[in-house]
Amino acid sequence: MEYENIIFEMDFLGEGAADLCAGEFLVPLAAGKLFPPVQIKPEEVHYDSLKRCLIQMEELCETKENAYELGVKAAVLQIIFLLIRMYPSREIVSSPDREQLKEVLQEISVKSSENLSVADMAKFCGWSSSHFMRWFKKMTGDSFTSYVNDRRLAEAAEALCQTDDKILTIAQDAGFMNLSNFNRQFKKRYGVTPREYREMIGI
Repeated sequence: MEYENIIFEMDFLGEGAADLCAGEFLVPLAAGKLFPPVQIKPEEVHYDSLKRCLIQMEELCETKENAYELGVKAAVLQIIFLLIRMYPSREIVSSPDREQLKEVLQEISVKSSENLSVADMAKFCGWSSSHFMRWFKKMTGDSFTSYVNDRRLAEAAEALCQTDDKILTIAQDAGFMNLSNFNRQFKKRYGVTPREYREMIGI
């Protein structure tokens, strides 16, 4: 029997976006609160649709024609949509929590390049720092510091792909004031340095 794995960063789907989809579906998915089964059988209702999405993704990645990334992203989102429709969440997130998460993600999005701290966000929510840290971990499956750092790295990676700005400028715009730390964090997450990452995509 042959298996294929499809591996991607949640940032590829726009997890950091402060919108309803991020707060209600993508962040909970990353936190393990949306839990589809390991195997989907041919007799299940959306099996054929899921199969078509997977075939489409494989073909797009093989040909790499213009804007193929958008097609892959659309197919992944369609798969997530079908799985959420087929299998209910194992943990229901309350509406107030969803709304609060949406506001928090929006605040992070606006201020991610600034020196954001747990204390700042706890004050924004009107909570203690310890309560905010527990709540954020529960909602996202990640610590606040790790989430913000990953978001900054994702923004930097996008800038490396889409601009010819100097790496120092990109690092600072993303919120990294120390270039050595940025290079180290970037390589830890993506496996290559920012310069190597840019060379891989031909910028």
